Amino acid sequence: MVLRGIEFYPLKTGSIKTYNITSIKFNSFTGISDTLSYDILEKVAGINIDSTGDTTHRIEWYKYDSSAFDFVVYRVFTRKIDLFTAQTIDNNIRYVDLSFPVVKNKTWDGNLYNMERGARDYKYLKIFEPFSINSKTFSETITVREAIESFGLKTLSKYSVYAKNVGLVYREHIDYEIVNTSSGQQREGTEYYIRIK
Repeated sequence: MVLRGIEFYPLKTGSIKTYNITSIKFNSFTGISDTLSYDILEKVAGINIDSTGDTTHRIEWYKYDSSAFDFVVYRVFTRKIDLFTAQTIDNNIRYVDLSFPVVKNKTWDGNLYNMERGARDYKYLKIFEPFSINSKTFSETITVREAIESFGLKTLSKYSVYAKNVGLVYREHIDYEIVNTSSGQQREGTEYYIRIK
């Protein structure tokens, strides 16, 4: 049975993608922001069978180590697909990244398996639309809103874009609040971006 949406979450063993990660930290005390930007390689390294008998895929992130003159593994997690969902399991926390079939405005609980963290409504905002990034255009993508909150001086938003036969091509996570300081209003928090290269 083919479910429309699996093609946005490919998990082919040996496949490699390159991303740029940019992290911005805002310090309300100093009024200064600190930006860190680096490239990573993402590799689908192999297949495992989990405790429920399901197939999972080991994902390795590599970052360049100048002392070793090579990319070295610095983060490992797993992904899996079943008939109804695509999931990431990171540090024993399971997130439901996608829900099948893909339907515009469809919602689901991204924290379905993490009720202690509270429900998190994910939603398909755009489906099967083009998306451009870093001089690349992907003809068919889906955009998932993973968080959107704004109350008082607090802002939280998180979005991910997946391209057909590619997977994740863009993610942003913005989480900050406006703090009143002696020098005026300043931001305190972070912005985090993943962009395919």
